[in-house]
Amino acid sequence: MSIIKTFATAVCVSAFATSASAAVVDAFQLNTGSVSGTNSSITLNDGQTYVVTVSGTFLLGNNRTRHVADAEYFNLGSAGPVPLDGTSSQEIGVGIDGFDVDFGPFDPNNTYSTRIKGNGSAIDVFYQDSNYGDNVGSLFVEISTVPLPAGVLLLATGLAGFGFARRRRG
Repeated sequence: MSIIKTFATAVCVSAFATSASAAVVDAFQLNTGSVSGTNSSITLNDGQTYVVTVSGTFLLGNNRTRHVADAEYFNLGSAGPVPLDGTSSQEIGVGIDGFDVDFGPFDPNNTYSTRIKGNGSAIDVFYQDSNYGDNVGSLFVEISTVPLPAGVLLLATGLAGFGFARRRRG
């Protein structure tokens, strides 16, 4: 009988652990050729951590100096990626709520993520550029909740199991 209980417990723990994946709560296109950013359509819970992922490419610059760019880099062709940070006197690239975001090293999949804390309101995601009008295209933005670590769920399941076992004995 204890083997059946052990197997049932393992199945429950597995079910809880796999349910700890991130849930997408909002997704939208960010127009890189516009002065105004895009507000999330949801209110982010105060104090909760979210992951903002920006992906895709667009055309940066006018017809004479047009480059393929993503949220953090441009000149994605054979010459190699160049960071948008520090390429001019003004920061260029994706920002959130008025602050520039440094997404780190180049990702050949053109997908970058950063964590933010919700403040009880929607967030504004924008593309900072001194000349928006010559950009063509958009980037895809996804906002996800941060999942609880699997260890937290395992601990909760274990504590619930102890409570259940104690209750059965009593």
